[in-house]
Amino acid sequence: MYRLLLVLLGVCFIWLQYRLWWGVGSFHEIHQLQQNLSLLQETIQVSEERNLKLRMDIDNLKQNGGVLEELAREELGLIKSDEYFFRVIQKRKMKK
Repeated sequence: MYRLLLVLLGVCFIWLQYRLWWGVGSFHEIHQLQQNLSLLQETIQVSEERNLKLRMDIDNLKQNGGVLEELAREELGLIKSDEYFFRVIQKRKMKK
């Protein structure tokens, strides 16, 4: 009788240890979730910083029309109808 009780307690102990270390809500699962949470928090922080910079750029463009014109000239190569655009191309030195 005691032998059966001892085997039953041993099986329960092993089952509880399995659940503690590898089952649902185990230490391993919690560790994985904490790593995922850290990664997501870093991603959110980078996205928030990028969004803040974009909001600042939008506000600057709304308040200052000169900035918009400057961006159009630099990034898109736009010129006004009464202007001329000259592109200067430098010659590359030939290797001997």
